[in-house]
Parts: sequence; C-alpha cells; structure tokens
Amino acid sequence: WHEVADDYIEMIKYRLYGDDEESKLKAKVALYELLYNVMLLLAPFVPHVTEELYQNLFKERIGAKSVHLLEWPKYDEGRIDENAEKLGELAREVISAMRRYKNSHGLALNAKLKHVAIYATDSYGMLKAIEKDIAGTMNIERLEIIKGEPEL
Repeated sequence: WHEVADDYIEMIKYRLYGDDEESKLKAKVALYELLYNVMLLLAPFVPHVTEELYQNLFKERIGAKSVHLLEWPKYDEGRIDENAEKLGELAREVISAMRRYKNSHGLALNAKLKHVAIYATDSYGMLKAIEKDIAGTMNIERLEIIKGEPEL
C-alpha cells in the first residue's frame, strides 16, 4: 500500500489537478482501475470495508449487487510493459530523493523549486522520458536533465 499511496498517487496528483484534459483523463482511468483491482484483492480480507467502497464508488458503473459476487482480477501478460516499469521505478527513486532533500531542508513537500539540475550518464534517456512527471510531481519550475557529470 505504501507504493500506491506515497508514490503512485503523489506522482499523478499534478496530472489530476492540471490543465491537460487528456492527461487528466488518463490519470483518472488508471487510478480508477488501480483502486478497483486493489478493492477486489482485499475483499476476502476486509469484506465490510471493501463492500462499502464498492457500494459507494463502483456499484453504479459495474452493476453487480456486491463486491463479493465479482470475478477475481485476471492476469494479462499483454499489459506488462517492462520499459514502463523501469521508468516508473526510476521516477520513484528520483522523486524519493527529492522528497528527502526537501524534508531535510525544512521545505514543504509541495514547495515550488525554481530550478533543479540532474546530471546523468547511463540513465539520461530514461530521465528525459520522465522529465515532465518529475517536474510536475515535485513542483519544479525548470528541470534540467544534463548528460554527463557535474564539473567543479
């Protein structure tokens, strides 16, 4: 649950509250599917809580009388995207490091940062691919991904 609440939801908040309608819709669809499947997986262990969630959030759209009458989520090999998983893990690592930095310097986690530079060698291309997500999540006005190592 830690990864869902502390990482995933934090990383999509900027999309959920942003101005890009397509990005907002994609984030909502992904979050809906995530919450729905987590609810199904938890149903045998916390039946009353998941039933309440189902009745209030999903029943109108799904239609079944109870969460306990729904099919268990099915594994779909076709939905596995190893590259997306690697990008997500890298984003989580970078964002976690930035959160630790903000925390250690007494900054609110949502404090705006004017400029951040990240130096990268092997991960440069991957960081460029997730640059917008890092900047949005960490409230960075200008994020630079620089190929190479810093010169002193």
